[in-house]
Amino acid sequence: MGDSGNTDEKKNIVIVGGGIIGSSTAYFLTRHSLYNPAQHKITLLEATSIASAASGKAGGLLALWAYPRSLVPLSFRLHKELADEHGGKDRWGYRPVGVGAIELEGRKVDKNSIRASAKEGDKKPISTTHKGDEALPIGEADSTAGTNNVSLEKELGFDKKQLQQRGLPDDLDWVANECVQGYQSMGSHKDTAQVHPYQFTTSMAELAAEKGVNIVLGKCEQVVVEGGVAKAVKYSTKATGETETIEDVTDVIVTAGPWSKKVWPGAPIGNLRAHSVCIRPSRPVSAYCLFTQVDLPKNFKEGSKSKAMSVTPEIYARPNNELYACGEGDHQVPLPETSAEVEVDDKRCQDIVDYCASFSDEMRDGEVLVKQACYLPQVEYGNGPLIGRTRTKGVWLAAGHTCWGIQNGPATGKLMNNPHPSVTAEATFPVSNSPRVWVISSADTPVGISLLRRILTHGDFLVAGIDQAAFESNAPKSKGFKEVLTEIAHYPSRKDWQTRLKVVSLDLASTAQCQAAIATGTSAWGKVDILFCCTSTTVLGAVEELAAPEHAGLVRNQFETNFYGPVNLIRATISDMRRQTHGHIIVLTGISGHLGTPGLGVYCSSQWALEGFCDSIAYEVAPFGIKVTVVQSSVEIGILTNVVTAAPAMPEYMSGDREDGTHGAPLFRGILEGILNRLPGTKVHHSEPEAETDNAMSQRGENADTSPSKTSESSRTSGSINFTTSTTTVSLFPPLSCAHTERLVAETVHAITAIGGHENPPARHIVGIEGVASVKEKLKTVSEELEEFVDTSTSADCDRVGDKRRRGDDAEVGGGARTNGAGHDQSWDEHVQSMHAAARVLQSI
Repeated sequence: MGDSGNTDEKKNIVIVGGGIIGSSTAYFLTRHSLYNPAQHKITLLEATSIASAASGKAGGLLALWAYPRSLVPLSFRLHKELADEHGGKDRWGYRPVGVGAIELEGRKVDKNSIRASAKEGDKKPISTTHKGDEALPIGEADSTAGTNNVSLEKELGFDKKQLQQRGLPDDLDWVANECVQGYQSMGSHKDTAQVHPYQFTTSMAELAAEKGVNIVLGKCEQVVVEGGVAKAVKYSTKATGETETIEDVTDVIVTAGPWSKKVWPGAPIGNLRAHSVCIRPSRPVSAYCLFTQVDLPKNFKEGSKSKAMSVTPEIYARPNNELYACGEGDHQVPLPETSAEVEVDDKRCQDIVDYCASFSDEMRDGEVLVKQACYLPQVEYGNGPLIGRTRTKGVWLAAGHTCWGIQNGPATGKLMNNPHPSVTAEATFPVSNSPRVWVISSADTPVGISLLRRILTHGDFLVAGIDQAAFESNAPKSKGFKEVLTEIAHYPSRKDWQTRLKVVSLDLASTAQCQAAIATGTSAWGKVDILFCCTSTTVLGAVEELAAPEHAGLVRNQFETNFYGPVNLIRATISDMRRQTHGHIIVLTGISGHLGTPGLGVYCSSQWALEGFCDSIAYEVAPFGIKVTVVQSSVEIGILTNVVTAAPAMPEYMSGDREDGTHGAPLFRGILEGILNRLPGTKVHHSEPEAETDNAMSQRGENADTSPSKTSESSRTSGSINFTTSTTTVSLFPPLSCAHTERLVAETVHAITAIGGHENPPARHIVGIEGVASVKEKLKTVSEELEEFVDTSTSADCDRVGDKRRRGDDAEVGGGARTNGAGHDQSWDEHVQSMHAAARVLQSI
């Protein structure tokens, strides 16, 4: 471990976890230039079997556009080098592939759409509560299903010309012609490839074993630490269950994926269950991996009732004439003790099978080989993965790779071969002598849900404000929050959350509800330490478009939600925080609070207004020990995770080339439309209110709601998101997948976790590299313009004394204004002195 440069230094390294991260780490340790098997002992400890969990049940996609960017290029290159060196093409199915996002209209399928296959003697009835690290056994009753299905494509052939018009590659011919609505390439043979994950992981472990790594099957029970240093590892053997101890260890590397927290309790690693199936198609298929968006008709499966819906299975063709398909993740069943006890939900697997049958005859006429489930490791606080040293000497962590473990396994193993402290990142709550009490304004948003989990996991108390109407009407935005409540109600590990969580209806337009939310916290736990406001909606449109009388309600509602709402809640909080002489108010905005954005004028104005309010009130409440922080997200979380309403576009403001040779303004709605339609899984049922105009809504009152949850089913139309050419007001909740929203909010929740309750928090915190760069560029522009016209600015100054001071030549530059003990900052002191000087001049006139 490390680069001591001493080949005689003895090492006893234990790697806990036999997935791709542990196997890659073992492989690269044995390839270190200083590795000497006579001096360096390496043990790979695995509870069940190598690649028995997610590493054996993953898709195996490799892509240069994966994340995080710090690992992907190195790992992608290492994959090719490993395949070239060890015959990966034949040994673990390494090959370049095409990748694309495809929109499909699913067809109705027969009750028995895909027949199941199992070896003789292995056929067993399907159990909906199956456990084990092996694939779910396939029921004998399904073994002849689908034998009467006939593929129309086999009789009539594929219309290649029509597919090309829809953007499909020539050789992607295993999706039904009539189902294809559109296709967009996400990668070519230069930047996307694949491996068979089980074969790759086991091969890496075998190659490590050939160089001297000892593979031991046993469950890690304890990492023994003495005096802050790792000394031993205790484990129970898989064969007998007896406890064994590896003594005199020098390094313990925790690579146990979602089980990392069980091995090392300080590891902030959570989990997400994912189901998948493998299907042998009716004929060999071309090498493509597809991110699908499938619109299914009502009652699409024979013999069952269902609503029309959109689903997003991912399909990966493999070189052994096999198609791998997976669906969305879930938190329905808590993480078991080992991968051998993972529960497989047959219904979820069968849903994936049926989705595939709805658009592919090759899969419909094929055979289901396996149904399986696994748990993906997720970093609980902020971004992942976490790679590097922990605070305990000799203990290392490499976990939290989410769905990109196979992709980033080689780079992680390489880094653990020569780790650097800066690689490690961990978001921790500020030190507090007692649990804090939080109030969150919109706990049913992706940001609120993610923060809720961290707050309750940390041991704090929470008043969670939600949109009661959306919750009761089963609106899309309430789905994630309901899943959290289900977890809390059914999982023993979440039992204590019930006593530390109060859910309240919170409409920020109601002063009474704002006061009641704060009173809930003070009456239950005696205080409110931290208020987090994250309520927001977005109105899209150029200022002139929104100036029309019929859109007055949209503009007013934007300010009611984004400005007056948070103001109401903050005002309801201040008196309690003032009496308790402490508190922290955190308001989530975006970098739009610094930057004007074309097509977001009303939204940006509401953000600027709120930030101006926060800057002002910060001075007022500082003497009472109350801190105020504005958190500006680099990606506009307020836009992508809340309701978006777009006014009809005027022809003059439509982007693109015009007949007169001019070019339309590049408004934000075009950018947003492109983002949402480009992401897999974002085709929506968007609402176009017809029964009531914006003018009617504005006359009805300021609380008019154009969100999808308030629009009848009959007014919804299915199709790609269209803001730029719609002739009616479009209102929708951006339908990002769970993976997209979790990734989107991770950095912001990381920041709030680190800042909330801090003794000296920043007045402003900008999240993300892109946000920092954008704000720096804006401030640079402002500074340059200030200097360019400084003489003009000062020439009209009625006080001609102190030119040097007035020009700011002696002002301290950089670092940002920080509050002193009185709660004021240097910029405020300068401003006060300037006002006094002006007053003296006026008095002398």
